[in-house]
Amino acid sequence: MRSGKRQPSEQLLSLLRADGLAARCDLDRCMPLVRTLASELPDFDSVWLDAMVRLRQLTPWQASQLQQTPPGILSVGRFLLCEQLGEHTLLAIDRRSGSRFVLAKISNADTPGSSGLRTSTHELLDRLPTLQPRRPAGCILPAELAEDSHGQLWLASPHAGNWSFDDLVIRGGRLPWQAVAEIGRELLHCLAWFEQSGLTHGNLTASSVRLCPNGQIALTAAFARRLRRPEISIGQQLTLRDCDGFAPELSEATRYPDRRSELYALGCLLWQVLAGRPVVISADPVRRLISQREHDISDIRTLVPECPESLARCIQMMTRRLPELRPDSAAD
Repeated sequence: MRSGKRQPSEQLLSLLRADGLAARCDLDRCMPLVRTLASELPDFDSVWLDAMVRLRQLTPWQASQLQQTPPGILSVGRFLLCEQLGEHTLLAIDRRSGSRFVLAKISNADTPGSSGLRTSTHELLDRLPTLQPRRPAGCILPAELAEDSHGQLWLASPHAGNWSFDDLVIRGGRLPWQAVAEIGRELLHCLAWFEQSGLTHGNLTASSVRLCPNGQIALTAAFARRLRRPEISIGQQLTLRDCDGFAPELSEATRYPDRRSELYALGCLLWQVLAGRPVVISADPVRRLISQREHDISDIRTLVPECPESLARCIQMMTRRLPELRPDSAAD
């Protein structure tokens, strides 16, 4: 508390300057609004942060990070963090180019084997430039590995599109089958490229497919999910998000994502956007995984009778619970 003193605390000033969030002119521009908001009260730091958010010098998420005790991370290398996109993903600005990136956290400071993860991720990123010439335009790949001041590792990828398919389904319900058929064709083309490159995407869900401003789709979030958590079993602490696109055989400790588990994820995604709901309705992630292990996904035509037989049969083939009953590859 600072009676009559129109100035943020030294601690807040230090934080703002460290992350390049406020120059002297920015604070001067906030002064009239701070006087209005504070009135006769002391100009608490929270008032300054409120003023900076209203004048769009900070995002609400950045302001909340600055108010935490201790303050949250706002920078990862040259990237300035702007807002939360998901549990493990943040929108960021590249200070050098001004371009927007998505940063996906793949390790915590205390994650066992972080040095090995750093090495394997660098090896993966070193391979990608040689594969770029044949990459489908809608396939967004990570650009680099970044590390924050706490030793946490983040995978940085170019930001693509404003709306995920999760957003579209939540706000608009199910998509028409004609659009879903075209989406499926484009995503199969991306999966075929991953197969030919000897890679697996590992996160083919409604949250990783985004609608771009030009109306095209983009497949994002490649590799991050499996780098962060290579395997998942029913005995672990699960969330509903973990179940998205999760092929039944992957709950076995010895199984890792492959081309057939990728096809299962794609089939579930197409089923979801056609139906406007998950393939299994349950608030219990363990029940969802068990259901998908014990039963094939139901025929989409029970919910979407106008769906053509050819599309419905493709989805059925991709979502068979036994991997050997699915097509061998995206090319098939």
